Amino acid sequence: MVAPGAGAYIGGGGPSLRDSVEGGRGHPRRRPPFPAVAGLYASPTVVNNVETICNIPYIIDRGVDWFRQFGTEKSPGFKVFAVSGHVNRPGIFEAPLGITMRELLDYAGGMRDGRPVKFWLPGGSSVPMLTADHLDVPMTYEEMAAAGTM
Repeated sequence: MVAPGAGAYIGGGGPSLRDSVEGGRGHPRRRPPFPAVAGLYASPTVVNNVETICNIPYIIDRGVDWFRQFGTEKSPGFKVFAVSGHVNRPGIFEAPLGITMRELLDYAGGMRDGRPVKFWLPGGSSVPMLTADHLDVPMTYEEMAAAGTM
């Protein structure tokens, strides 16, 4: 089953999506239970976002070795990154995991009017901010955790 969320960032998590599909208001909550144990209508449920599902045809068509050649050993593949703020070309960029924020800023045409980077968010609004000192940290799950964010 493919179901739309409520249209807000906060509704993108597994528990929020489940609430939305069941007719309720999507809101974040702590786990457990995990959806694989008690998901949609209290039954075991696999919850994936569109970004994850979009990678499946490439993996099936080209193979896991092809997919793993992008990204890093522990964080293989691609990620969709949103770059906004005081940049010349804000947008959504698909790039291999392990790219740095400095490289993503290049994709976005650099900082507008030569402004310096003060801080940036590597994830959603609930993640800890990083500063210009972190522009060259590879954007992988393990490196972001080591930097104190997600």
